[in-house]
Amino acid sequence: IAGPAHVKTLLESLPSHLETVFNQRVGLLEEASFLDAISPLSRADAIVKPLLIGQGQHDSRVKAEEIRHIVNSMQARSIPVTYISFPDEGHGFARSVNNLAFLAITEAFLSQHLGGYRQPIENEVRDSSAEIPAGAGQVPGLSEAMR
Repeated sequence: IAGPAHVKTLLESLPSHLETVFNQRVGLLEEASFLDAISPLSRADAIVKPLLIGQGQHDSRVKAEEIRHIVNSMQARSIPVTYISFPDEGHGFARSVNNLAFLAITEAFLSQHLGGYRQPIENEVRDSSAEIPAGAGQVPGLSEAMR
């Protein structure tokens, strides 16, 4: 949920009161090559395990185009990826109905890839604003829940 795709994008979007902390712990904006090297966006071709991505479309810290690049990279290599987008959310899920939908999807995704029990996805997704640009068929019950 709201995982930064590129560290530079994240640092550029931070409020001023967080800049010092992130500069000390992560790096400086001026260290572009370092920020590129540690960013998932630059290492998308190294992802080899199934991935679930949840994102709000109004997220100022995690850009949709950066996430789409990761999704496209994974799809091109036939690595399972499920991308859940919420058009009425920002950085994190503030609406409880969207949070509940993502938790239901997460439980089914983890059950599919790690094993274990899961509750069926019922109205949680239908009641939310969730859009599934990629990988709905890779999560048990998700395609049916979207109808």
